[in-house]
Amino acid sequence: MKLSTISGASTLFCILAQVKAFSIAPIQAPLPVPLPSPDPNQEFNFQCPDGKRFTKFELMQVVLGASEYMITNTSEDQYPLKYEYLEYDIHGELWYHIMKEGPEPHYFVIFNLDKQIAGLIRRTSVEDEDDILEPCGFIYLR
Repeated sequence: MKLSTISGASTLFCILAQVKAFSIAPIQAPLPVPLPSPDPNQEFNFQCPDGKRFTKFELMQVVLGASEYMITNTSEDQYPLKYEYLEYDIHGELWYHIMKEGPEPHYFVIFNLDKQIAGLIRRTSVEDEDDILEPCGFIYLR
């Protein structure tokens, strides 16, 4: 009886360890299955693998500012930029904008032209390697 409990716990650990290892690997191509996007009619927070949290309000402030900037900005080398890395379960072209300038890691909100939030990613640069992208998960609030 006790052996099966230990066995079950180690199986769970092995599964979680594999998921964790996959989530921190550099992502170089779109994933075959779209990542879920939050319902815009619900309240939610995003939490990244490092524990950093962002509220829907914080994300929407950046999305609204970026959307206004897109109307007047014609440069292709400034944020917001077209997003083509991870696939999200949301319609339309995706764009991304940095949440706040400063030291790494950098967090980016991903959104469409309808100002709907698709997701949030954490980007860390590694010297002489590709950047590491980690999608952050969302949690609905009651």
